[in-house]
Amino acid sequence: YLTRKFRETTRRSFLDYLNQYRVIKAIQLMGTGKYRFGEIAEMVGFSSEKHFYGVFRKYTHMTPSEFIKEKVSIVRTDLDIKEK
Repeated sequence: YLTRKFRETTRRSFLDYLNQYRVIKAIQLMGTGKYRFGEIAEMVGFSSEKHFYGVFRKYTHMTPSEFIKEKVSIVRTDLDIKEK
């Protein structure tokens, strides 16, 4: 019953909602630069780093490493624009 009501209200499964929340929290933790991906995976509730990578890729269309590189690239580009 609860699963059906959740889906009716949010238009998505609880697992989908939970995984998206975990990915958002992981991105916040990655932004601190304090933790390795395996530590982040554990902190946000994934049972393994491999599972974390798969779910992260599902929601962001890139691996955590690619995400960090893209973020750095965007920041550098933004700084170049501000300096000009």
